[in-house]
Amino acid sequence: MMKALINSVLLSFILFFSAAQYGLAQEEPENLDALREAIAKIIETKNVPSAALALVDENGVQLIEAFGYARLESQMPATPETLYRIGSTSKIFVGLAVLKLVEEGRLSLDASLQDLAPEIAFDNPWENEYPIKIVHLLEHTTGWDDMHFIEYAHNEAQPIGLREGLAFHPHSRKSRWVPGTRMAYCNSGPAVAAYVVEKVTGKRFEDYVQATFFEPLDMHGVTWFNDENYQRLGATLYRSDRSLENYWNIIMRPSGALNASVRDMAQVLRFFIQRGRIGDEQILSEASLERMERPGDHLGAREGLELGYGLTNYSSAYDVWQYREHNGAVNNGLSAFAYLPQARAGYVLLLNSGDVSAQNEISRLIRKFQVRELTKPQVEKVRELSAEQRKLAGYYSAINPRSQMSNGISRLFSVFRVSFTEDKMQIDPVFGNWTAWHYPVSETLFKSDYSGAMHVAVVQDPLAGQVLHMEGTVLKPLSGFLVFGRLLILFLWSVIVLSSFVYLIVWALLKARKHPAAALPLTTHLMPLIASLCILLIFIVTITAVGAALGNLGRPSFYSVSLLALTVLYPLFAFASVAGFIKGLRARLSKMLLFYFGLACLLHLAVAIYMLRYDYFALMTWA
Repeated sequence: MMKALINSVLLSFILFFSAAQYGLAQEEPENLDALREAIAKIIETKNVPSAALALVDENGVQLIEAFGYARLESQMPATPETLYRIGSTSKIFVGLAVLKLVEEGRLSLDASLQDLAPEIAFDNPWENEYPIKIVHLLEHTTGWDDMHFIEYAHNEAQPIGLREGLAFHPHSRKSRWVPGTRMAYCNSGPAVAAYVVEKVTGKRFEDYVQATFFEPLDMHGVTWFNDENYQRLGATLYRSDRSLENYWNIIMRPSGALNASVRDMAQVLRFFIQRGRIGDEQILSEASLERMERPGDHLGAREGLELGYGLTNYSSAYDVWQYREHNGAVNNGLSAFAYLPQARAGYVLLLNSGDVSAQNEISRLIRKFQVRELTKPQVEKVRELSAEQRKLAGYYSAINPRSQMSNGISRLFSVFRVSFTEDKMQIDPVFGNWTAWHYPVSETLFKSDYSGAMHVAVVQDPLAGQVLHMEGTVLKPLSGFLVFGRLLILFLWSVIVLSSFVYLIVWALLKARKHPAAALPLTTHLMPLIASLCILLIFIVTITAVGAALGNLGRPSFYSVSLLALTVLYPLFAFASVAGFIKGLRARLSKMLLFYFGLACLLHLAVAIYMLRYDYFALMTWA
C-alpha cells in the first residue's frame, strides 16, 4: 500500500514535472555508437536482465538493438523481436481507436457515457448537469478513483472479458469532483472507453485494434494475452533479487496488458513522427494526432494550458523541450515511448526489470542526444505582472490525488509555494529540489520562461473556488500557518513515536530498581507506547506486504487484515492515552513526565483525528 500511496501522491511529478527527472547533467554522446555504448554500460551497471531500444527519426529507424538476456534461466538472448510487457503505454491504442471512430463519424468525444453504455456502473453526483463523456475517460478527468487494490490484485489464470472486468468492482468509479474540471490518472477510464469501442464496432477491442492499427503498421508479434506467442518470445520479468515475476492478467486489459517487441513499437513511433502516415497510407489524420497531443478538457486546458495529459498522450520536459509520450509499468516491467515533434525523432525503451533509475538514465542520454543540434527557443516577456496576479503569492496544496486513499498524505506533502520576482511567477515545491518560473501572458495564463509553453492557469473550480492548474496538478490556496503547523506536529509526533521505545527501556530499568516513578498507573505508561507500537507495525506490515506481493492488499490476507486491525487499534489507544494522562495527573507526576505524557497524548490524538478525517480508520484495502 505504501508504494501505491507514494505513487499516487507523486504521480503528477512523474508525468508532468519530469524536467527534474530528465534534466540532470550528463555526458553527451557524440554519435550513435557512443550512445549505444553508454546505454550498454548503464544496463550492465544497473544489473538489468535485458533491455530493447529503438531510435526513430523522420527517415526511419536509426537504431534498433536488444541487450542482455530475455530469460536468465535458459540464457535466451533478448532480440528486437522479444516481447515485453509495455504496461500503460497500451493506452495509446485506446486513444487512437476512439479518434479513428471520431474521424469516421461513428463516435464523438463529447458523447455521454450514460447514453452509449448505460450498463457500465459508475457514480457521478453531477451527472444531470455535467455528464461523463468519452473525452473525460481518455483525459482522466472523470474524477474517478484509480483502480482499487482488489482490482489490481485480480489475476485469474484464464483472463476474463472486458465487460466482466468492468463489472468486477465498479465502486472505484465514483466522481470525487465535477467531471471535466480536474485531471487525475485513472486506469479504468481508458478501459471503459475501450468497451465503448467494442459497442460501436461490434468487435472485441483487441480485434478492432489488430485490424485497424497493428496490421497496417506491420506489427505481427503483439498480443494482449499470455498466449503461445508470448510464451515463445516473451521476456521473463524479474524482481530486484532476480526471482521470477508471475504473469499478471490485468483486469483492465486495454489500459496496460499489451505485449510488444521494440520492433513493433518502432513502427508505432514512425506512425506518430510521420503524423499518422505509414508509407502511402494515411491511417489517422494529423489533426487527430494534434488533438491527441494536447489537453483539451479540464478547466486549465480550456483556459489555454498547452502542457499535460491529452488523449492518452502527455507532455514530458527535457531542458526546454517538450516530448510527447506515454510510459508504462507492470510489476517489474517498464516501457518508455516518447517523441519530440520539433526534432521529428523519438525512442522506445523496454525493460524486463522494475529499475526506474535505469530507465531514467537511459532516457536522459537519448534525449540529450536527440536535441543536441536543436536551437533553443527564445522566450520573452509579453506583459507586466498585475497587482491582482501578485496576490496569488502564498502556499498551495494539491487537491486532485490519483487515489482518494492518498488524499491525507497528499495534503501534507504535495505543497507548493508561489512567489513573484520583478517580472515572473515562481513556483517551488516545499518538498522538492526544482523551481519553475513563468511569464504572464494574460490575467489568468502564464507561460514557462524555459519553453514558452502555457504552463499555469488561474481558474474557478466549482467546488474549490479559485485554484491554479499547473499542467495536471490542481493547487488550492493554503495558509502558511496550516502548512508548517501540520509539519511541526508531524515532526514532534515522529519524535514521540521513536522516544516511546527509549522510554520503555528507561521505565523497565526504573521498574527493576523499584523507583517511585515506575509505580505510576500502568495506563499512563503504556497507552502512548502501544499507540506508537501500532504505528510502527502499520509501516512494517505495509512495506512487507508490498515487498511480498501487492495482491496481498487486494484480498483478505494476513497483511490486509493486520492493517485493518492496526488502523482500528491506533486511534483507540490514542484516545485511551487521554485517560492514562488524567490518571497520571491524579498521581502527581513530575513536571518532566507530565510534559512528556501530555505532549504524547496531544500528538497521538491529533494524528488519530487526522486519520479519521481522511478515512484511514478501519482501513480495508480489499474493499
